[in-house]
Amino acid sequence: MSLLRQLLLSVTVAMCIIFAGTLWLSLSGAQGYLNERLQVEARNTASSLALTLSQPGNQDPVTQELLLRALFDTGQYHSIVLKSPTGAIVHDLVRGSDAGGTHVPGWLEALFPLSAPTVTQAVSDGWKQTGVVIVTPESGYARQALWNVAWQVLALVVAAGLLWAVFAIALIRWLRRALQTEIAAQVNAIADMQATGSPAEPVPVTPRIKELAQVHTVIASVRQRVRATAD
Repeated sequence: MSLLRQLLLSVTVAMCIIFAGTLWLSLSGAQGYLNERLQVEARNTASSLALTLSQPGNQDPVTQELLLRALFDTGQYHSIVLKSPTGAIVHDLVRGSDAGGTHVPGWLEALFPLSAPTVTQAVSDGWKQTGVVIVTPESGYARQALWNVAWQVLALVVAAGLLWAVFAIALIRWLRRALQTEIAAQVNAIADMQATGSPAEPVPVTPRIKELAQVHTVIASVRQRVRATAD
């Protein structure tokens, strides 16, 4: 393998590692944010619902069920349960496992799991506790949001990789043409001059590639020696 290809391969591997690290950090940050949002949402909803049910006008079981049902029908909660002070279930609203299904692949859930916390809040009537409300948010929407972040970052990484591949191919072709002009063509001109004895074309004053300045100087010196020898 040529030195140029080794250099491009090493840069490509480094960029792949950088892209993979960027994807991992992005998903990890999104996972932490979504887990925190689920916890805050569950805690705020449980506090608000418990405060609403604690109002004197909301102690009726039918009113309580209407309030629970109105909140549950928003689709943002997996379960909302109201229990009596003795632990008996008064109202139990639980969403089925197939409800709110998402198209999130299993590998994403395995690598970046999201946990929906269960928050318990006491319901009281004055100084007397009348029940306990238990709220568990629905994590399917958070998983879908995480998957959206994943494929967006992945699409960006793939697009950047394709752009880098096009750039690398163009860079290799340009370097080949430049090396052909700077080195191969001039060395062949020296060989032709030595074989035929005719003067060669003048060497450019400055090379097109600055990194080849030393090689350019050596070739010019060799041309002068060959010309002096021919003379």
